[in-house]
Amino acid sequence: MTSVDDSRSVEARRNIEAKGRSVANDLNIDVGAYEVVSNLHWAFTLLKTHVERGPLAEANLSWAAFVALWSIWVNGEMDGSRIAVEIGTRKSSFSEMAKRLEDRGLLSRRPHPEDGRSVLFDVTPQAQELLAELWPRLNGEASAITKGLDAEAKQSFAGLLRGMADELTELAE
Repeated sequence: MTSVDDSRSVEARRNIEAKGRSVANDLNIDVGAYEVVSNLHWAFTLLKTHVERGPLAEANLSWAAFVALWSIWVNGEMDGSRIAVEIGTRKSSFSEMAKRLEDRGLLSRRPHPEDGRSVLFDVTPQAQELLAELWPRLNGEASAITKGLDAEAKQSFAGLLRGMADELTELAE
């Protein structure tokens, strides 16, 4: 397990949260919402850092690159615009990432048969092998991170996060 620098330690985060609550009280902030979003941010930041320094570092992949490859692997051939949405980035940023993944032999592209302006991407056999190795390792990390939750709590928590994601999707439209 990789360690994260002191600025992200439990004590430092708790101090920041307490200071945030203090400021929030003066501004009529919904403290419950602040705490949910703040902790969601911390959890994701720590997760991303942890896996990018661990299993993904060994594969020389960022979290976004893994999610892009995984999405294509699971869904099958995909349009670049859709992949960009899946990984939460601009199409131009995905295009740069796709070029690097192609150069490594992990991604292939072909013209979209119905839309000459679009490109379809697919994972290569090399990427399929890599993902089949990485996903169980990342799932092991997920199991370690959620070991304090029973199956029902995991399902409930996943549902709450899915609900938040749905709300964000609606806000973005």
